[in-house]
Amino acid sequence: SRNVGVRSLTSFPALSRDGNSIVFPAKAKDNGTWDIYLMHTQTLKYRKVTQDSSDYIGQVDLSRDGGQIVYTSFNQRSLTIQLRIVSAEGGESRVLTDTAFGPKWKPDGTRIGYMRWGRPKEYTVASTSGKLEIWSISQDGTDNRIEFTDTVSTLDDPKAMSWSPDGGSIAWIRNYPQQYGEVMVRELATGKERQLTFDRRSADEVSWASNGEILFVSNKSGTTNLWTLPASGG
Repeated sequence: SRNVGVRSLTSFPALSRDGNSIVFPAKAKDNGTWDIYLMHTQTLKYRKVTQDSSDYIGQVDLSRDGGQIVYTSFNQRSLTIQLRIVSAEGGESRVLTDTAFGPKWKPDGTRIGYMRWGRPKEYTVASTSGKLEIWSISQDGTDNRIEFTDTVSTLDDPKAMSWSPDGGSIAWIRNYPQQYGEVMVRELATGKERQLTFDRRSADEVSWASNGEILFVSNKSGTTNLWTLPASGG
């Protein structure tokens, strides 16, 4: 845990695969706008990456080679959320698609996964099915397609998704109407789904590690902690 001194507020960070860099959104003290920053984990020196400030930036993720950053940009005036991509070296970002949330790079770097949720509150990110949908798009903004629909999740707030190391499966948090979440896995080729947790507690964020374990955040012990379990279950 580090305090980034000249920023007043930060959002969800992402770690590079080599562990040397952290990319994070932060709100500037002077004008209240958000930008993406990249920080070296050893020196703690950081620099601003984006030049087109946003009203709010949520999730970010780094490409496998660390050269590209995807993030969600919120616009208060149009009440829209855009999925954007920018070089880690800085410069102008470009829009990949609208109505996107929680982007995650596919491990081979060819695609970016993201979510669309069921019932929007104010931002126009509604899915066409009224349920939680997992989509993916090429990094050049082409071949935007749905991977699958979660037939259970209908809450306004999707939590997280993550690709398996081989890119053949996706883990995500299924939100139940009873206000709890469970970790799920779906094989994309077969459509087979497995439920990994049965805690009936709040769950938020999920990450599929290269060693075959899935990390997730849960308050099942009474406080919110980071947990891990085998991707095969148990």
